Amino acid sequence: MFEIIIDEKAKNSGLASMIYQIIKENLEKNPWKEKFARKINSEISIFAKDAEVKVGLSFRKDKVLVFDGEIFSPDIKISADTSDLIQMTKIKIISFLNIFHIPILSKEDVVLLKKIINGSVKLELKSLGLKSLVSLFCLIIVLSVYP
Repeated sequence: MFEIIIDEKAKNSGLASMIYQIIKENLEKNPWKEKFARKINSEISIFAKDAEVKVGLSFRKDKVLVFDGEIFSPDIKISADTSDLIQMTKIKIISFLNIFHIPILSKEDVVLLKKIINGSVKLELKSLGLKSLVSLFCLIIVLSVYP
């Protein structure tokens, strides 16, 4: 069973609590997402620019730790306004035969993609290696509130 842990200090952070709850509920409602959570194996830093709040996610093989603050040298770093971070959880996932799960972009997601391209939403990968790309893809699936 995949374990989702929130640090005691992070319980006072609205963003950390929200991310914790999203991951928890998504894995409970969609058990197939657990295999994607297990593949992340990365340190992730999320910064809500408008609220000036930083949250760290430390994914390991069978668990994720959500904590308040920034991770030193994260594999993935996301910096965006809170509304854009919420939009990232609304990326739809299409399932084929319950084997293949692919994120698809709606009109709202295209707006988000444009913000990534123009730099108002920053998405930084420590390296363009396979590990970071797989972790990012899996993170999108795990955070998506859609099955």
